[in-house]
Amino acid sequence: MHNKSFLDQVNETPTTYAILLVYVTMAFLTDPLDPNREHWITYGGCAGLLVQDGQAWRLLSCAFLHGGLLHLVLNSYGLMVLGPLLERHMGIVRFLLLYAITAIGGSLTALLFNIEFVFLVGGSGALFGMLGAALAYNVRGGRTLLDFMENHGARQLISLIVLNLLVGFFIPVVSNSAHIGGLITGFVLVFCFLKVGPQGVDRTGRAIQAGWVLIFLGMMLYAFNPVMRFGYNLQAYLQASDPAAKMRYEQLLRALDGPIRFSPSETRQLLQNEMEPKTGIVGVALRERTDIYGPMRKVVQRWKRGQ
Repeated sequence: MHNKSFLDQVNETPTTYAILLVYVTMAFLTDPLDPNREHWITYGGCAGLLVQDGQAWRLLSCAFLHGGLLHLVLNSYGLMVLGPLLERHMGIVRFLLLYAITAIGGSLTALLFNIEFVFLVGGSGALFGMLGAALAYNVRGGRTLLDFMENHGARQLISLIVLNLLVGFFIPVVSNSAHIGGLITGFVLVFCFLKVGPQGVDRTGRAIQAGWVLIFLGMMLYAFNPVMRFGYNLQAYLQASDPAAKMRYEQLLRALDGPIRFSPSETRQLLQNEMEPKTGIVGVALRERTDIYGPMRKVVQRWKRGQ
């Protein structure tokens, strides 16, 4: 069998190689051996505090940055394994849409479950989106939705997804929420929108599509204005000068975390020490590592003041 030259491979799957080139370029701009957090923000790293300021582009740009050489190598390897296969099957435009939309879906999901100052960098949300897309193609390929389980390759794909998610649960700095968000987004994008069968989309299918679009837009709106997050409302309460606004935020705080138990000086100290009370409300961190995330908040806030 004739092996294709490197140029032939690039010509067949230009989007995959273009993304790889961006990965490497951005890694060197942010120092692949010792990434600089302030450079992460400058070049597109995502954090809830910045998205709340309306910087929506960060939901996508963070998918081209990485947190060190190992992170870069692992994601580049995953890209080169999955990217060419899907790009050949989907075409350039659809593959580019898959990467962008799943990267955004992963970022939005991570923002729901991370504290506002946690950095998001890495293309793994989009890579999981590719896994979700591949799974959706397998599911759609059979006569029934479970026929794909008879395929050895499909079973291997499911095992790979489960294994990677399990690894994420044991590494604190890995955002499994972004992985799951990207995975679901990729599956839904292909299953409900890109591969709908020879008969087209019926009325039920359009309703399902509309529902997913509304969920996606709702997550986007919440990322800009996380009204159910205690920390967001606490900061707004402290910064409000209008008595009516202050009272409104106070009422929200009471609803989210019971009676306010802190004086203004105590709340300032609370925020300064990177502490956010657990409330059980969607949007509050499920796990908190102040030794890792504490310095991040200071970098984000210092960068914001410099703007």
